[in-house]
Amino acid sequence: MGKFLMLKEKMIEMAYPLSEVVSHLENNPNLTSEMFEILYSKYTAFASLDILLQHSKLTDEWFLKILKDYLQSPKWLASNPHLTRFQIDTLLTVDWRGYGSNVTEYEYDVRTELAKHATLNEAQYKQIYDYGLSAGGGATLRYLAQNPNLTARQITQLAGIMSMKKILQMRLAQFSKLTDEMFTRFLPLYPIELSKNEQLTPVQIEAIY
Repeated sequence: MGKFLMLKEKMIEMAYPLSEVVSHLENNPNLTSEMFEILYSKYTAFASLDILLQHSKLTDEWFLKILKDYLQSPKWLASNPHLTRFQIDTLLTVDWRGYGSNVTEYEYDVRTELAKHATLNEAQYKQIYDYGLSAGGGATLRYLAQNPNLTARQITQLAGIMSMKKILQMRLAQFSKLTDEMFTRFLPLYPIELSKNEQLTPVQIEAIY
C-alpha cells in the first residue's frame, strides 16, 4: 500500500492529472486489496467502477460487498476473468429479484459473461451449458465457445451440437486450446480462425503455414 501511495504521489508530481493516473490503475489486475479499497472508496469521481470490477482480483469480502451495495449492472462483475469458484457459484445462484425488475436480463447477462470469461469447473460449465440449450439461453453457447479455458471434453461437446455446428466450431477453432486431434479436424474447415488462435502449439502453428 505504501509503495502504491508513493507511486501515485510521484506521478502527480510529474504533472500527470489525477484522473489519468487513476484510469491506468483501474485496469491493473494486480491491485492488492488495499489498493482496490483506495480506488473504490476515494476516487469514484475519476475511476470507472465498471472497469474496476472487470479487472480486479477481488477478495470474497469485497466481492460480497459489491454484490450487496453496488451491483446495478451485474454483467461487469461477471465479465471479470479472475473470479474464484465461490464467486462464480454465488453469481449463478443469486436471486436477482432483490436487484430490480430485470430478473431475466440479469440472469442472461451474468451467464453469458461467465460463459465467455470465467474458468469454470464441471458443475458450473454444465449449468451454463444447460442454460444455453434452454429457451431463454440466446447466444450463451456462442459465448461459451469463445472461452479460452475449456477442457478437451467441453470442446468436443460444444463442437458436436449439430444445430449450431458451424458457428460454434468456428469460435472453438479461434479461441480454444485444442488437442492435436481436434486441431486436425478443424484445419481444413477453419484455417482462418485457427490462424488467429493464440493458444496453438508450435507444431500446430507450423501445420497452418
